[in-house]
Amino acid sequence: MIEKLKQFAKINAIDVIETDNLEFLNAYGMDVQKDYDCNDNVGFAKALSVSANSAQAIIAIDSKSKLDSIMKTHSLYVVFNCCDITENLIEAYKLAKTKKSC
Repeated sequence: MIEKLKQFAKINAIDVIETDNLEFLNAYGMDVQKDYDCNDNVGFAKALSVSANSAQAIIAIDSKSKLDSIMKTHSLYVVFNCCDITENLIEAYKLAKTKKSC
């Protein structure tokens, strides 16, 4: 499923980077223990799920101002596990809803 996600992400000019850890975010001063963090230049958000065929991620951020701050960063990293990639957006929403209710 990761290859399909990469294909659709590339169409949308999104780079998918595979990594085993988030230590690279420490260089930007990010607190990777949080679900999201940002400064003026870099931000990250941990996704609940991702749709492979639309290259969209479902994230949970508790306020509009925090979401606005993250979306205005120069570089945004959306972090997710490969097992959280679904075929389509409907399945991604279902998975995210399941994870949020746990």
